Amino acid sequence: MLSNNLFSLLALSAAAANAQQLTALLSDTAALSTLNSLVGKYPAIAEVLTTTPNLTIFAPSNAAFNATLSGAAGARIASNDALVQAILQYHVIGSNIPAAAVPEAGTFAPTLLTNANYSLVSGGQRVKAQRAGSAVTLTSGGGAIANVTQAVSCRTFRRVATFI
Repeated sequence: MLSNNLFSLLALSAAAANAQQLTALLSDTAALSTLNSLVGKYPAIAEVLTTTPNLTIFAPSNAAFNATLSGAAGARIASNDALVQAILQYHVIGSNIPAAAVPEAGTFAPTLLTNANYSLVSGGQRVKAQRAGSAVTLTSGGGAIANVTQAVSCRTFRRVATFI
């Protein structure tokens, strides 16, 4: 998971799965412009995001990308297309998880990252989502913790997670 910086939660539903709506949603959210650029750079990722029903995207903010991709180590990450795509897949859950549905005890949600070169878990990487009141945190397999700060949605999406 990218850094321990802020994330937004995009609760996407199959009812509105098309590339133009996803692009518009990301384009309209200034704090997600880096994610928008990366989704545009990798058509296979965009296709999955727009054709797979009931996804939740834990969308790294620009600040999270900047923290992760800065310096020499960040340059090596940014220049490795397979690694960048794996990072993006790690931030997508194959089900719609509204904030209110995240259990206080936490749940280990399977991500779309199943590439054995980047996944240490059989059946794909998982991320722990946990709620305390209306606050949701994500914990990576490496123990990095990120706070979900905002639910972002498009009117045409069927389910919307609404929390800060």
